[in-house]
Amino acid sequence: MGLCFFVWLSCFLPGLYFFFHGISWGASFVFRRVFCVGLFALVAWYLAFRGWYFYFDLFLEIYGTEIWDGIWDGGDLQGDPRRIY
Repeated sequence: MGLCFFVWLSCFLPGLYFFFHGISWGASFVFRRVFCVGLFALVAWYLAFRGWYFYFDLFLEIYGTEIWDGIWDGGDLQGDPRRIY
């Protein structure tokens, strides 16, 4: 959803400017600036989310099973020694 918002924002703001002010020398400058800032924000958001998801997925791969077993064993993260895994 955030990705769609940045794409929409980078297209909507220049369009809004053109609608109210028409095509002029300043419009092309504003369009380029807003589009570049929107594109930069889009790429930065994607890379940040991708990095966060990678480390979160790595955390779940390493500790996820132990945490889930701990929940089922009543909160003991080491598990029940009498239980056959």
